[in-house]
Amino acid sequence: MKKEKDKSKSEELTSKQRISLEKYFVRMAQEMGLQGWRYTFIDERCGENAYAEIRGNPDGLREANVLFCQEWRTLDRDRRRHVIVHELFHCHLSMIDNHADTLEDSLGALVWHHWARAFAMSVEQAVDHMARTFGPLIDDSDFANLLPEEY
Repeated sequence: MKKEKDKSKSEELTSKQRISLEKYFVRMAQEMGLQGWRYTFIDERCGENAYAEIRGNPDGLREANVLFCQEWRTLDRDRRRHVIVHELFHCHLSMIDNHADTLEDSLGALVWHHWARAFAMSVEQAVDHMARTFGPLIDDSDFANLLPEEY
């Protein structure tokens, strides 16, 4: 999920905040039909201009690594919820991404570079639109307290 520049609260999450966030993430995944997935929450730097990242398993297994960037704390609750939904929609599309990655040999390096960039941008825009459209319809009232108003 891409971010706007704001680094006013860049301290890391406490252990308690991290556990609560992970629980919320898993509950939201269940609400979005991603039962049976295994998520590993890792402490690694996210890509540039990102609040969070999800890295799926290239073997098509239902597992993903989840990263929350330090700047995560700068977001309000609604924006954090949007980012989580956005990242979870990437799980739904992970098989498409995995199959697209197999085209590199067929397309050749030069064509692949341009095609892969356009494909990634298209997926990112589609995922963000789905998160913006369907995210507010997901009922998290039973576990909303796990995602606090502010840190």
